[in-house]
Amino acid sequence: MPEFGYRVNGQWHGILRNGNAFAVPGEGRRAFAECPKLLPNRWNFLAVSFDRGAIRMYLNGEQVFDVTAPRRELQITDAPLLLGGGQTSGGHRTFPLNGLLDRVTLWDSALSAAQVEAFRLQTAAHYPQKTLSVAWRKEFPEYDPQFKRKLALVERYEAALPAPAAAATSPVMTIAEHGGVPSIFRDGVAEATMCMMPDMCANEQGVFLSARDFAAAGVNYYSEIFWTWLKLGDSCSHWWTGYGQYEFERVAARLEKIVEANPKAAIIVRVKLNAPEWWLKENPAERVVDEFGKQGVQPPMSSEKWLRDVSVMLADFVRYFEHSPLAPHIVGYVPAGGSTSEWFWWNYKDGLVDYSVINREAFRRFLRSEYADDASLAQAWGDAELTLATADIPTPEQRLSAEDGFFRDPLRCRQVYDYRRFMSKATTAAIRQVSKVVRENCVTRKLVGTFYGYSMGMSSGPALANLGFQGFQELLEDDNLDFFCAPTNYATRRDGQSGDYIVGYQASIRLHNKVYYDEADMRTYLSRGNEAYRADSLQESLNTHWRSFGNALTHGANIWWFLIAGNGTFHTDALMEQIASMSRLNREYHDVSRRSLAQVAVLCDEESMHFYSGRYSHCASLARVKTELATIGAPSDVYLLGDIGHERMPDYKLYIFLNAFYITPERREAIQRKLSRNHAAALWIYAPGYLSPTGASVATMAQLTGMTLRRVAEQPASQLVITRSEHPLARYLGKIRRDGQSAPLSEKRVLKMEAFAPAFFVDDPAAEVIGELDGRGALAVKPCDWGTSIFSLNTLTPDLARGACEMLGIPVYMDSGDVFQVNESFLMVHAVSDGEKRIRLPEARKVRNLNNDERYPAATELRVQLKRGDTVIFQLEKN
Repeated sequence: MPEFGYRVNGQWHGILRNGNAFAVPGEGRRAFAECPKLLPNRWNFLAVSFDRGAIRMYLNGEQVFDVTAPRRELQITDAPLLLGGGQTSGGHRTFPLNGLLDRVTLWDSALSAAQVEAFRLQTAAHYPQKTLSVAWRKEFPEYDPQFKRKLALVERYEAALPAPAAAATSPVMTIAEHGGVPSIFRDGVAEATMCMMPDMCANEQGVFLSARDFAAAGVNYYSEIFWTWLKLGDSCSHWWTGYGQYEFERVAARLEKIVEANPKAAIIVRVKLNAPEWWLKENPAERVVDEFGKQGVQPPMSSEKWLRDVSVMLADFVRYFEHSPLAPHIVGYVPAGGSTSEWFWWNYKDGLVDYSVINREAFRRFLRSEYADDASLAQAWGDAELTLATADIPTPEQRLSAEDGFFRDPLRCRQVYDYRRFMSKATTAAIRQVSKVVRENCVTRKLVGTFYGYSMGMSSGPALANLGFQGFQELLEDDNLDFFCAPTNYATRRDGQSGDYIVGYQASIRLHNKVYYDEADMRTYLSRGNEAYRADSLQESLNTHWRSFGNALTHGANIWWFLIAGNGTFHTDALMEQIASMSRLNREYHDVSRRSLAQVAVLCDEESMHFYSGRYSHCASLARVKTELATIGAPSDVYLLGDIGHERMPDYKLYIFLNAFYITPERREAIQRKLSRNHAAALWIYAPGYLSPTGASVATMAQLTGMTLRRVAEQPASQLVITRSEHPLARYLGKIRRDGQSAPLSEKRVLKMEAFAPAFFVDDPAAEVIGELDGRGALAVKPCDWGTSIFSLNTLTPDLARGACEMLGIPVYMDSGDVFQVNESFLMVHAVSDGEKRIRLPEARKVRNLNNDERYPAATELRVQLKRGDTVIFQLEKN
């Protein structure tokens, strides 16, 4: 679909992609289904004219857009001219055209519709209107999707092929601490569990060939998806044929191919819990309904019948395979519900959900469990006529409203608050139910995992309000769950980016003795798609895969490589030899400590997210912050705020409260009790304690932070002026600007800040103001009875966090802004720019470079020359 954009004063205008629609001037959002599309496998004629804000777009002889943008001029800027694709803020491509461009022509004046048509007719003879076929990936002769060529490591493996394992018993799988982090044990022995998953669309031979590649690379853990509904390529699907009727032998045949490829295979089976077509026909009302009244493709998460029926199916599935010859090879299960296996509510991208009768009744059942009687509900919702029998799902207008800028008012939005809690409760209840079913039907204890915990990455965007993803604490405390998983962050996969995890709460996962799997569904340089996160070259694939390994080592996490873009996209000597090296190192270092060294705890609160309005979303840019934590240069541990009172949570020197906006008196007491244990520092971001069960008040902010603050309804975008530039907290903040109005010239450091509504400023004579916004304190420090209180109106930045570390004597290993991770034994740097990288160690350590096995004598400083995108991993050895 074509788009046209231009930038004025740093802002983009025009006909622009916005989620699953186009933002069209004067029209708002236009769904993709209503937008013009290029004809596939044909030459298309595309033209656009710009005439003082009037934008006209033409496609194959038809005018498809005629709109007027608010900005009438085209500015000369340093922004690149991009044809056939866009660009991310990090400089990587986005939305690339999966095709060819020819005869690009520019004019210095706007053509009329008649002139555009004349030019089209003039050039049409050069482009015959017939179906064309374009050769793909000719530049990569090693691309071998049919596996016609056997890799060198496979030849070596098959020359000494392991004998088929003798009949064995079903393993006992447990989680326990090993090397300072929760680890997977099989029959009481800790194992390195790097995993792979074949292309879900491959046939059985494709499963065998790709599994054999990874077997030769030393990878013994596998996963595979089994579908109950969709049919994608040659995937194994539609084996659930009726109530109590299954074709499990088809599932078994696919699993046997993995065992044939690797006799040591340990398999984690992913079972899709979608309703099959026959079930949907029998239960036509059991589907989600969006805000426009459109029925979706699957049941809501709250459907009792769907959950009951898939639970029976899942129990039958697990019992069958636990008593089958494959049982010794099966080490775990991932019951996968919702869209894309990730427990997303179906059709959430098409509009607000779910307005089905099924979901309305489920919401009323939830309310009856929350409120004692009609009067309690009526009082909470502020509607004297309301009853538990008549309560309804809030309208789209109610769900998208805002009583207080960025915030929803706890006393005036109770209906919306209850519905958002209900969506999360329905989702976590379904996950807990199916996890329990797996646990109860296993012959021996097997691993049970799920996708969940994405709330930090969703931040304050619209998806968060339309999904049940704010119940992670409940799942962390569920003993039936052993591990969590999620794809690598799609927005940060390219070289020069962090490659961080979608689930940011890694310290909470470890605290609750759970394991994390990073689903590395990487689009290598051989991938055919046009995703913005596809690697451009072999070197970029090697760099980013090595970064994935470094992230896993330093977080104490696990990787499963998912060949989602095709088995052939990994089938090269270079990529698989690198994975073999990772697998070997993973086994070699499995007993080495991966304990955290962090003296900084970062806390994020899912309860506060219920009160985000979706407006002024930068007020809680948690997705950005999660990614940028890797560039501080000092290690940090990220927790759910609900873990602040956990008896096993370590003490830290610095606690960063990213969004502690809604705080109960009990939570406030727990926070201050934790801070007072070692007289720690708290860095409060934006609106700490502003919301509580009694409403919104700066008085509760003072009770939490120990600092008097003043509220302003709205603060326009402005600049934070650093008033105490010598203070350690301010060391890295702001840019130098020249103040030509003063004489002599003074130098002030400033930091650009966006608009806030509401905004909060320090109004406390006992606080030391470090930075001001329009003459009002927006960054300040104050000693308190429990420790040191630091307030920042602005969201967390790496510069602010780095300054807070130096203020408190917390080691900062790097200040270059490169991606950096470290634990007790491993250190990783992924370069975001070219140059020499200087790493300062808190104590002298001997170092081994895992890239090339080079060893360094004990020292307190490392220097390494890197190009953008390079990744280096060091082992920090004991002296």
